[in-house]
Amino acid sequence: MNLKSLFMHIKKPEETDVPILENWLKDPLFLSHVYGSPLDTLSQRRQKICQYLNQNAKDTTPQLTLLTICNKTKAPIGLIQFNAINWLHRHTELTIAIGSPHYKH
Repeated sequence: MNLKSLFMHIKKPEETDVPILENWLKDPLFLSHVYGSPLDTLSQRRQKICQYLNQNAKDTTPQLTLLTICNKTKAPIGLIQFNAINWLHRHTELTIAIGSPHYKH
């Protein structure tokens, strides 16, 4: 999945995005939006990232995590999560977390 708009596009996180996600998961404010803990170890952070990558591989997952990328700079901005997806009734909860400090204002 790769959706594009005028200013940004979203894509499924890949193995090459793991270092970026690890860095974002160190930020307590970011963690408060993606259900993590500042007390998580590096191993627990990696496990959470692997969980994101694995859940996105399924066709009808109840949760989908996508990475937002700035079209102008090609830099990652943050995550968009669709939680509690109900594929039958077509509704979900949406979580947006800005990971890059450059885009937090």
